[in-house]
Amino acid sequence: MLIDPNTYLNIKTAATTQVYSGPCSLEAIVINTPANGTITIIDDVSGNTSTIATIAANTPAGFYRYNVRCAKGIRIITAATTDITVVFRD
Repeated sequence: MLIDPNTYLNIKTAATTQVYSGPCSLEAIVINTPANGTITIIDDVSGNTSTIATIAANTPAGFYRYNVRCAKGIRIITAATTDITVVFRD
């Protein structure tokens, strides 16, 4: 059985980033350096009302598995410069 591989996007700035638009799965967030500010994970293509999770500032580097289905897309808000990688599947 062939399994579709995951896709990733690396974010290194304080920004609002639309990682993917449309139904998909958020597999994990990899925090490559300790989080300098909060990281908000949203299931939507605009706004910030469908929050999946908020990762606190000073969260240590590591692999954080979510394995959740997103109905509208993946939107990430990084409140400070932090090096993270979003792992997802469309």
